[in-house]
Amino acid sequence: MRPSTRAASSAPSSKWCAGAELAQRPDPRRELLLGLLRIGLQRVDGRRCVRAALTEAAGSAAPAHVWLAAIGKAAESMALGAHEALGAAIERTLLITRDAPAAAQFVAGGAVEILLGAHPLPDERSLAAGARLLAWVEGLPPEAQPLFLISGGASSLVEVLEAGATLHDLEELTRRAFAQGIAIGELNARRAALSRIKGGRLAARLRGRPAQALFVSDVPQDDPRVIGSGLMGPAASGADRVERRVVASVDDAVAAVAAAAAGLGLTVQAPARRFEGDAARLAARFAHELISTWRWRRRACWPGTRTCCCSPPVPTGSTGSPRTPAPWWMRRPAHGSRSRSSTPTAVCNGRTRRAHSPRAAIWCIRVRPEPMSGIW
Repeated sequence: MRPSTRAASSAPSSKWCAGAELAQRPDPRRELLLGLLRIGLQRVDGRRCVRAALTEAAGSAAPAHVWLAAIGKAAESMALGAHEALGAAIERTLLITRDAPAAAQFVAGGAVEILLGAHPLPDERSLAAGARLLAWVEGLPPEAQPLFLISGGASSLVEVLEAGATLHDLEELTRRAFAQGIAIGELNARRAALSRIKGGRLAARLRGRPAQALFVSDVPQDDPRVIGSGLMGPAASGADRVERRVVASVDDAVAAVAAAAAGLGLTVQAPARRFEGDAARLAARFAHELISTWRWRRRACWPGTRTCCCSPPVPTGSTGSPRTPAPWWMRRPAHGSRSRSSTPTAVCNGRTRRAHSPRAAIWCIRVRPEPMSGIW
């Protein structure tokens, strides 16, 4: 029987990936990236942003009889910030989110009602949550001051369908949109067409009474007509006295990261507008740009999406010019290593392969099945 060359060599197993290697081996570049990521996330933390916005708005006039409705994946965090700012002034809290929060975290004195919806595909729970939200708005007492906290995911978490529309219609619409890569603005407009509460229809149910709506936005242009499919967007008809404010957005996170990177001595490139499109294509594009620039300058690039890339400061050589290390997927084998190849290498499917060009290296990265945890 032919002996196994894999067993005789120290070749990595099929489960090996570069992300696991980086996690085991300390890398200051990785720590730098994670630190900057944490700064961006802290800037848009729903709890902090809502607390600051409500504390600033309260001023000398203390609010009273506040009825709070928080809808979205950040509903718990935003509601906690509201309770910290307003305290006992909050009489009722309706919390609709994806994951079950701990009601004990909220201050005593106000009733807290928690409902769970479905995300990213709506289901019967979303319809039940939507029906309760509609009844909650319809049942507001005359003295109540409504406060709405809306964040990403609200489009799927709550729904009240128009007559003739079915849950199957909504599910199929969402699935097709995901498969076709439809822009979030267009998808939310289509969702609103099937809804009795989206597209400003819930605000119309207030019938002109004063209210406040705070948003954590993850959509382009931070438009309340798009956030949550317009769950608390402007009413299409009738009086609308809702005061709307976006308290956190992707742009805020980008600005915080850019400022922190500049403070560390990095040269920051922050594009004027957010990138949009398929995440895999954007990742390949950013990798290609890094490969094209690592030889001659250090750079931190925060494109304003969930994809980011950055290189830390590097020491200078004897000539005084920057000595920038090559990216891990472009490094040549060390002198005296077993590999006879002098070409760059890339890890793909657990094996090290020759990459004859930066484009080939990117291709190997894109086709690998394991997630690139700790790298991008």
